Amino acid sequence: MKRVAMRYLLVCLVAFVADMTMSAAVAQIRIVPREKIDSIARPATISNGGMFVESGGRVSMGSIVEDSGVWQHTLSWQNVSDEPIVITRLSSSCSCLQADADRKPVGSGEKGSIALRYYPKGHIGDVNHRVTIYTNLSDRVPTAVVSLNGVVKAATDRSEDYPYYRGELLLRQDTIVARRGEEVRVACMNGGERALTIGVDGRLSPNGVKIYTTPQALQPKQEGDLVVKLPSDVNAGQCVKLYISGLPLPPRQRCIVVKIVE
Repeated sequence: MKRVAMRYLLVCLVAFVADMTMSAAVAQIRIVPREKIDSIARPATISNGGMFVESGGRVSMGSIVEDSGVWQHTLSWQNVSDEPIVITRLSSSCSCLQADADRKPVGSGEKGSIALRYYPKGHIGDVNHRVTIYTNLSDRVPTAVVSLNGVVKAATDRSEDYPYYRGELLLRQDTIVARRGEEVRVACMNGGERALTIGVDGRLSPNGVKIYTTPQALQPKQEGDLVVKLPSDVNAGQCVKLYISGLPLPPRQRCIVVKIVE
């Protein structure tokens, strides 16, 4: 009877501790108000700050390509206050977006401009950035905010991603590491102007080696995989030279090295 009572007390104690732990965890959860989230995405500005920015400060650059170079846009604004406004500081949410403005006083009723430059290289995907504008009206609270939206598409020429080459066949890596009997894939690209159909030169390569690309016929500027499969009877620890067919090059220029590991 005492054992039953002790077990009952132990169960009650465990339940009490679990309930207290859960209550403490719930107490630590902080619900962030929607207004706070919005203020982070678009900080509050000075009420009636006197800076009227073209299009409400919302700029769309549409869809651009990663390798299209620097995107530029000049945004105008007007001083609708009764005193001169001087832009003192421009803060960008990303180093890829830069802004410049004349720091001269803009009188009442006059217009000024802000030059935007966006560098798309390496920033594929949706663009949602902002430039926060500070003026002589306040050093702590921004006078206005400019937001930039758009989409960056992948570059049409990806050859820079493939630093090694065997003629028109561009490769992501130069030396391949493989295990015996293993199929290895190396990212590749056709950097030429004609379709490439790659194979293995059986006269110079060891027996049982397979080399091909996926897709099988690599079109100009098309990316794919160079597939290499070695036989299981090669020795671990050695470096094997393989020769590619389908490239109009001397043997030494169409050779790839595969390092065999356990």
